Amino acid sequence: MRGSFTVNTVAADGIYAYGDCTDTTTSTAISAFRDWRKDTFKIYLTSGGVGGEQIVTYLDYQTWYEVYNTGTQVDSFPQFFAIDHSKRILLAPKPNAIYTLTGEYQKKATELSGDSDTPELPEEYHEAIWYRGLMKYARYYSAPEIFDDAKNNYNSIIGEMEVTQLPELSMDGS
Repeated sequence: MRGSFTVNTVAADGIYAYGDCTDTTTSTAISAFRDWRKDTFKIYLTSGGVGGEQIVTYLDYQTWYEVYNTGTQVDSFPQFFAIDHSKRILLAPKPNAIYTLTGEYQKKATELSGDSDTPELPEEYHEAIWYRGLMKYARYYSAPEIFDDAKNNYNSIIGEMEVTQLPELSMDGS
């Protein structure tokens, strides 16, 4: 449920919505967006190439607002970013040229409505969906033995998925 993105900035424009960004796997605008992975953002001057790539430091929105959205600012190489309430990326300082911003984002779960739809999670975890449906079926038809078996299998798959798919926990709040 993670994807990589890229976006080319526009000089003097420091605000970018997820729809402005391109998913690097599909080469299309991001559509199934949930949140940004703030610890993955990097930027480089497009004309200079990836050799000049630098990490972009995350600022909380209030700090960005007080420092970079007050008074007159000088456009320059963006070194910081914040995320606003609409989940837009706010670069600071605003770019003075075309830069390439890259990073990762978390995808939003998509609804499975057709028989041929495939969930985006890794194939080894697809059965969790089936077991969850079986739990609902068993609850509706008052079948506790089926519910218990489905719940045990579901919890086993979800536990494995959490270990292999979620980011590692850290004490710094990221």
